Amino acid sequence: MIFFRQQAAKFGFDELSYLNALRKVPVVTEERVRLVMGFLCRMAEMIGESGLARRRAEDTGLIAEEGPAVLFRWKANEDWPVTYVSKNITRFGYTPEHLMSCWTLASRILTERFIKQRCNLLLLDPMAP
Repeated sequence: MIFFRQQAAKFGFDELSYLNALRKVPVVTEERVRLVMGFLCRMAEMIGESGLARRRAEDTGLIAEEGPAVLFRWKANEDWPVTYVSKNITRFGYTPEHLMSCWTLASRILTERFIKQRCNLLLLDPMAP
């Protein structure tokens, strides 16, 4: 307490009020501080990694949207409806919305040979996207 009394005198605080305020300050062990700081550091790393992953995904999206290849995603069922088309399809006179509309089917866009090859690939390679 001597240290805090000296601080009160040095900075011109009312000693009694200062010491009463100090009594209300929670005291934690060094081990507890280390545990909490470790948790907060890990949390900060996770947040940072999440932000970096989101940024990389955005960058990948830009490549897909502005690159030379047009990306299609379709549902592998009997009608093969288109579920995603990259925006750069506009260079061919289409809009993504048009190609994703319910009446546009991948089977109308893709050749029968390509669809059969893709189905065989999916059957042969369960890890294929």
